[in-house]
Amino acid sequence: MSHPFDGHLTSVTGMQVWGALAIQPEDGFLLFFGVQNILATVIIGFVLLSILMSREAREKPFNLFLIFWMIPDLVFSAGDLFIYFLNYAAGHYISVAACKVQSSLLAFGSISSCQINALIALELHRMLRHSHVRRHYFPPSKCAVA
Repeated sequence: MSHPFDGHLTSVTGMQVWGALAIQPEDGFLLFFGVQNILATVIIGFVLLSILMSREAREKPFNLFLIFWMIPDLVFSAGDLFIYFLNYAAGHYISVAACKVQSSLLAFGSISSCQINALIALELHRMLRHSHVRRHYFPPSKCAVA
């Protein structure tokens, strides 16, 4: 069974093929994801700035976990928002490069969140283990968290 593009790709460039395959997204689709990214960026940014601006909040080591947890999400949401804005303004998906950037942002956000979640789970496990044997739990220092 042959592929519909077999034999036809030798005379065209990759960008011509991409342009032929690119579909125009529905406005509602782009608007939904744009609003979702706006809300995520604003909420994450607000919480992050609230913690960073409060000296008392910055002193607590568990809040540092939250800061490190929010940074990858903020980078992903803001970068994704920028790409969705470009797609919406153009009325179509703009390029293969934008897809690669978006994929890189997704990989960065996913891997970073998994690593921070593992560190938080490890610290919670340590806290519960101390609690189980009725030992006093000392939270990690700010240097240990950083």
